[in-house]
Amino acid sequence: MVYGVDGCRDPKRSTNGAWLVVAFSDQGEVGSAAVVEAFAMVLDKARDGELILVDIPIGLCDHTRPTRTCDQEARRLIGPRRSSVFPAPSRAALLAADYREANERNQR
Repeated sequence: MVYGVDGCRDPKRSTNGAWLVVAFSDQGEVGSAAVVEAFAMVLDKARDGELILVDIPIGLCDHTRPTRTCDQEARRLIGPRRSSVFPAPSRAALLAADYREANERNQR
């Protein structure tokens, strides 16, 4: 089994901070899916897996690199579904005090 993991809202509490865990067989068939509250619970669910693939950006944009080549290439390859590749925040946005400031820093 291979497990795909992505951050999501907890449907029971309507808050961020949960993880969606989806198991796939080596033929690509979905085996199971669950939402868990903590990453430790992801590890518990996926202990029989060969791989745990976490959807998280590696490498952030800054003034020397305003876009990520991997995101541009992924959008090009998947065509009509390109809007499902979300841009990673800029390095500066992560240092913001609040959401509004993070958006402003990202725009700059």
